[in-house]
Amino acid sequence: MASESGSHAAHWPDGQPPTSFGNLYPKGDIIAPAPDLSTAEAIADQLRGSGFGEGDVVVFDADAAVRTSEELERRRGVLGRLGAIFGDEHDVAEEFAHFARDGFAFVVVHAPNDEAVARARTVLRANGVTHARHYGHVVVTDL
Repeated sequence: MASESGSHAAHWPDGQPPTSFGNLYPKGDIIAPAPDLSTAEAIADQLRGSGFGEGDVVVFDADAAVRTSEELERRRGVLGRLGAIFGDEHDVAEEFAHFARDGFAFVVVHAPNDEAVARARTVLRANGVTHARHYGHVVVTDL
């Protein structure tokens, strides 16, 4: 299980998601789009019930996700544009931005190891979540 020291508060210290080359890359986290805020909150409750700590699960409504996406795009510099050429992170971020503009909320769960990913995957699948992604050490994995 993730500990509080591994929670979002510890690795998102300024409240902003971490980036790599200007693109969204919250290493050790799963980002899962949910069709609406109430569904996202219900999934978050189930994740907490499956052993994730309070600080390990965060819900973003569509408006917050759109604002974050726009801010990341605004801050993305030359390295981010080069990273978009060589990596998939920008495409994934664009897909999530599209979901947010369509009103989807997001559940972000800190899953730093295979056991945590498996537990989260079980809850996400049980709720019909598609397009969830885990940001590993160097690879983004579709769940």
